[in-house]
Amino acid sequence: MFTFLFPPFLKDDDRPFININPEASLYEAIRLLIHHKIHRLPVIDPATGNVLYIITHKRILKFLYLYINELPKPLVLQKTLAELGIGTYTNIVTASPDTLIIEALDKFVKHRVSALPIVDSDGKLIDIYAKFDVINLAAEGTYSNLNVTLRQANESRNEWFEGVQHCTKDERLCTVMDRIVRAEVHRLVVVDGARKVTGVISLSDILQELVLKPSGDLTVLQKITVSDVGAEAAPSSSPSSPSPISPPSATVPLTKSGSEESCGDTDQLTEGLASPEAGKGSSGDSEDEGRYSMDKSEETPPVATPEGIPISG
Repeated sequence: MFTFLFPPFLKDDDRPFININPEASLYEAIRLLIHHKIHRLPVIDPATGNVLYIITHKRILKFLYLYINELPKPLVLQKTLAELGIGTYTNIVTASPDTLIIEALDKFVKHRVSALPIVDSDGKLIDIYAKFDVINLAAEGTYSNLNVTLRQANESRNEWFEGVQHCTKDERLCTVMDRIVRAEVHRLVVVDGARKVTGVISLSDILQELVLKPSGDLTVLQKITVSDVGAEAAPSSSPSSPSPISPPSATVPLTKSGSEESCGDTDQLTEGLASPEAGKGSSGDSEDEGRYSMDKSEETPPVATPEGIPISG
């Protein structure tokens, strides 16, 4: 059944293989992920050509979250999603509990979305179906049965299910960041007071707002290398410079989710982490996690690298 579904949408892909050196800066890794609309960035050993580990939006955001007290705190953390205008809020692609899996796959391919909020007849959020759920079809050997509904498919989900995480436009960015990292999800569905779906905010939306959009001090992000982030993903034989920031103590408890504590000390806030011109363009356009709109436009202005930012850490 996959045979007739996918070929009409497949095209020759002449895009270059995007990768990064383990000694490249964290800023450069974020810039590459967002500019090239990719979700995974292979870190290549320059000596052997082997893949050392994979850098993702989720890993970077978690790294920044864990080290938030060591980094300059952008003022945007205290602003609400409505004030910042980040996320996707038009033509959101959704599904109903009675949508068939094969129809959901068609939506994933046609609209290049990574998750479908499942809504009831009133447009209220009740569940979600993501690309990752499709992998479970193969894992459980049920990939040949694509004419079951999403309601039936979701009933068999195991403990790996991320859960339906949501927020409102009136919540502050620091609260949203806290919730995403703690829940280990790739996006939050934005709902109104009646729990009706109004939009989606993704990891790439947050990283672009925190790192590529604001103006401020880039010193710390220039010194942190992808090795510092990737070291938590997998052991690396590649030499790397000592991290410019101290690792957080494993005994320090995380702050309460959504609390004032989790939003940081406002006295330590700065104007941001990066150049004001960097990162201008469509927010939430990552092919794997950030696109939830039916907008077919593929044109995204290139993300400019601020002058004087070294590639190496």
